[in-house]
Amino acid sequence: MSVAQANMAVWRLLDNEEAQDAEDYQVTCDECGGLITEDDYGERDGLCEACHAAVHFTCDECGEEFHLDEQSEEFPRHCVGCGCDKHTKIADGLWSELEDLAGSWSGEEYEISRLRKLLAYAKRLK
Repeated sequence: MSVAQANMAVWRLLDNEEAQDAEDYQVTCDECGGLITEDDYGERDGLCEACHAAVHFTCDECGEEFHLDEQSEEFPRHCVGCGCDKHTKIADGLWSELEDLAGSWSGEEYEISRLRKLLAYAKRLK
């Protein structure tokens, strides 16, 4: 049975005299087939709350809701835009540290160790 057929069967069970608002109509989730209100269907792109939550996330940085396809690979729980901004901020901070270190180079062992750590981190940002 298709989703459209299932929806029609559910609508037939309702008395249209009693169902005045969209919140009273029951339709099926496009993913799992569970019953949801027509309002919920429209708000969640045809998915019930559980199915919608399984494929969407809220960005920790901007607070907007996104599909999992739009999640930053480098920074989980961040959208692509915020992940890119965070990457740029980290890279800018790294280059600032490298410039500070190069400007005050004295050849001390702790500076060499710090430079190696910064360079290793820079390679990971590539």
